[in-house]
Amino acid sequence: MGTGSYFHSWSAAPVTLTNKLTVKLPVVLIHAFCDVPELTGTLKLAERSLRDMGVEYFSTAIPIHRTGGTIATRTRELVSQIQEKYHNRQIHLFGHSMGGLNARDIAARSSEENGFTVVTVTTFGTPHRGVKALGTTSMLNRISTATAFMTLKTIIPGIQDLTCDSMSIFNQRVLDNPTVRYFSWAGYTDLPTLWTATSAYGDTDSLVNVDSAEWGTHLGTIQGLDHHAIINKRTVTATLPHLAAAEGGQLATVQLVENNLLSAVANVTEGVANNLLAPTRALMAKFKHI
Repeated sequence: MGTGSYFHSWSAAPVTLTNKLTVKLPVVLIHAFCDVPELTGTLKLAERSLRDMGVEYFSTAIPIHRTGGTIATRTRELVSQIQEKYHNRQIHLFGHSMGGLNARDIAARSSEENGFTVVTVTTFGTPHRGVKALGTTSMLNRISTATAFMTLKTIIPGIQDLTCDSMSIFNQRVLDNPTVRYFSWAGYTDLPTLWTATSAYGDTDSLVNVDSAEWGTHLGTIQGLDHHAIINKRTVTATLPHLAAAEGGQLATVQLVENNLLSAVANVTEGVANNLLAPTRALMAKFKHI
């Protein structure tokens, strides 16, 4: 359970998603730090799943050159975009990686301040307690030999926000809103798809460790899903009953996640295929508009 999370106003009656119980409110998708989803494809499977289930969605786009990549500047940009799209409406927030921190940051504020009301927050591979392989802020400042990294840190201040020290401060400042329901997903893989250093700190999606990704009601940890693939058809579809239940002031039962060799291979295959095809899809989409 995340800091400050409690659901005193919700019924404990479990429900499941049926034809009579559907998600009526729109889902806002928030992408990761430095991500360009139309090129990487990280949100493609989530968008397709929501569309197939008849759920309205809105994929935000946060230009790195305008925000610098920090949590605070991204949040300001996101609030502006969501206000324009869903002013005075209720919404659900899906956040991938740093996008989950933005979702929490937004949900912690009042509806009056935001100009819209957040009903639920679901995070996917979000480093709620920091990216452990980055170490602490003081450690980063001592690594004088890592010239390339230090240069990158200067150009993109958002990296500093993801250290354990910075996230500890963030968690003390950004408390869970008692009127909002919080959910989380994590992935873990033994394949060195992103950053092998993270495996020294326990199970990891190759960037964010599992114990850092857990927040609120943890819906599951999926074997074979790396950091890019954690927001996919399986995790999105399994989240929808919880959104539908929250809209009706109820609780949905958390289903047991099946992890075996066959499902792990399927998860890896789907994630790799989606990532490889994303640039081609983006290029084809550009040609259609020429």
